[in-house]
Amino acid sequence: MSEALIELRELKFGWAKDRVDLDIPALDVACGGRVFVRGPSGSGKSTLLSLLAGVVVARSGSVRLLGQAMEALSGSARDRFRAEHIGYVFQQFNLLPYLSAVDNVLLGLRFSRRRAAGIVDRAAAAYELLQRLGLDLAHAQALAGALSVGQQQRVAAARALIGAPALIIADEPTSALDADTRDQFLSLLLDASTAAGSAVLFVSHDSSLASHFDQSWDLNLLNRARAH
Repeated sequence: MSEALIELRELKFGWAKDRVDLDIPALDVACGGRVFVRGPSGSGKSTLLSLLAGVVVARSGSVRLLGQAMEALSGSARDRFRAEHIGYVFQQFNLLPYLSAVDNVLLGLRFSRRRAAGIVDRAAAAYELLQRLGLDLAHAQALAGALSVGQQQRVAAARALIGAPALIIADEPTSALDADTRDQFLSLLLDASTAAGSAVLFVSHDSSLASHFDQSWDLNLLNRARAH
């Protein structure tokens, strides 16, 4: 059985028919790996994340996650596959402000039988994750909209981590944080993902964070569409 979680081969994609925005010959991520992705605006970071998550499909080449070619699935099948195997931490967190922190975390299980399987007490699992990420019981029970930015960020991370998906995608999740809060959150996220056995693909403009990861991708160098 292959140890690869992600396999990209001769990947090409363009938002317009007459241009190529992303052109990557080959990239691999091992199961449980930690990958830092950097590059300025326009380098293809968001496009790459959309391809990995199955939001869009490659014009040519292949994107494989856990051996499954994303381009071979229908749109609805990609949605199901993403819910089963990928936890996503958005830059703006995308929490529901009128739900408690715990209820926001439980949304991570709503569309995934696989991630929910084996969790006897879902609320207890959500509380445990929030505690692991540094939130106490009072904050876990508070409405998400009443929490600070740093606290909301931890709720978003717990929602992505619950049910131990194979891959956590974190898209600029520390951009609104000061240096101390950023470093603390990153340490907590990586520790929690290791405990869950989840790989992490972490996107940031901040190159100083790269030392925390096993691999570092600079899309300015990897993307042939920009290199030539």
